[in-house]
Amino acid sequence: MVKHLAIVTLFAVSTVFYIQAQTYCTPSFSSGCTFNNYISSVSVGGMSNTASGCTVSNYTNKVAAMDAGDTIPMTVTTAGWDGIAIYVDLNNDGDMTDAGEMLYVKYTANQPPITYNFNITIPASTSPGNHRFRVNCGNGGSVGGGNPCVSAAYGNFHDYTLSVNNNCPSDSNLTVTNITPSSASISWAPRNGIGYEYILDTLASTPTSAGTPTTTTSFSPSNLTNGTHYYFHIRTSCGNGQFSAWGMIDFVACTTPNAQINQSGNVSLCRGDTVFLNVPFDSSYNYTWFRNGTKIPGQNANSIQVITFPAKYHVEVETFPGCMSISDVADVKIYDKPGAPVLTVNGSQLLTTGFFSYQWFLNGTLISGSNGPSHLALSNGSYFVIGTDSNGCSAGSDTVELTTVGLSDVEGQSLLKVFPNPTTNVLNISLETDASWRAKFYNLQGVLLEQHDVVNEQSVQLDLGYYSKGSYFLIVETAGRGMQRLIVLH
Repeated sequence: MVKHLAIVTLFAVSTVFYIQAQTYCTPSFSSGCTFNNYISSVSVGGMSNTASGCTVSNYTNKVAAMDAGDTIPMTVTTAGWDGIAIYVDLNNDGDMTDAGEMLYVKYTANQPPITYNFNITIPASTSPGNHRFRVNCGNGGSVGGGNPCVSAAYGNFHDYTLSVNNNCPSDSNLTVTNITPSSASISWAPRNGIGYEYILDTLASTPTSAGTPTTTTSFSPSNLTNGTHYYFHIRTSCGNGQFSAWGMIDFVACTTPNAQINQSGNVSLCRGDTVFLNVPFDSSYNYTWFRNGTKIPGQNANSIQVITFPAKYHVEVETFPGCMSISDVADVKIYDKPGAPVLTVNGSQLLTTGFFSYQWFLNGTLISGSNGPSHLALSNGSYFVIGTDSNGCSAGSDTVELTTVGLSDVEGQSLLKVFPNPTTNVLNISLETDASWRAKFYNLQGVLLEQHDVVNEQSVQLDLGYYSKGSYFLIVETAGRGMQRLIVLH
């Protein structure tokens, strides 16, 4: 997997808003809280207030806080059969009747006290600072939905302060893809706001001027210069002159080099063995190898030789400064080699044990198909075996010289009849004996192809028609005797 490096940076800016003091209308309730028609508690934005009766309405010293554009929970409880309405002066013009300034209205005919749990959202374009925040309570449907200055018989109201923070979000979630020597695709996640401004230049510093406005979430420049380091700056516009901090991502217009390492993932070595890790070579590229995330001094070729250091290796391949690809990791593990296999000779049978897999050899030549812990020698010569453990590490045994293979039991041979030999397919075997006996059919490499156990019979017939033409061995075993014949198929 090739990774392109990109750096995302945010530059903070600050904006100060001045809000003039305002005088607000006062709701009127002619009968007040006669039948417990009052707000008993309000909780929102980290502010909580418990009240009793109609004695106080001005709680502007109590401040709830939230970020512009966010949605937060609010809870209001009434002591009587009352509904509620929530208002805020978003633009600080002295009223709460502009579009969007009524945040919630509800009446539920429950047994008092009645608790209302709901969410409020302050638009992202709301100016940061303090805003008058009102909770109206009215008997039944007389809460005055849409009229923050309601005139009704029963109820009361509370005024609070809502402190709005500038939450015009910056665009740090920037990505650059499809980079070529002349083009690229730049995108960012949608943010709360009315749009964006962007600047593409070759300067890492924070822009000092406005950018190009857009309402999309992507930009694809197509006139770039190969090898040039570009910086893409973007900020969110939230209206009313509010902008987020500038976000930035940088990239180099180029074709990213191939950094696909020839061996990635798990790489196993046996101690003393060597592996070469490499990536495709180009004389114009720069290569930097790392071991466990640390640069390896002097390793600046497209390949590295690993012998003794088990570790995680990767390489960075760079064309122009900043135009870089990073290889996947090769996790090299080094295992100790096993001890040599120990051979045991039992007549013509060679035995060993203790390994995951085996390969037998005769006179230095691999015996095809002989891959078990034992081997039946069918001819004289020098035998040895190579054993491989579960880590893939191998060791060879000492050589065993066999000189007595094929010496037969003369009396037994006279009792054994094998015909026709040579044969094309059928082989008849007969043995004058009252004991049970066994016929084994081998190829010249000592691999057992067939075995037939014969009980209470003096003959058996083998169908050899599906074997290739050539020479094979037949061994007949009975009562401690072993008789051998060369069989020819033609």
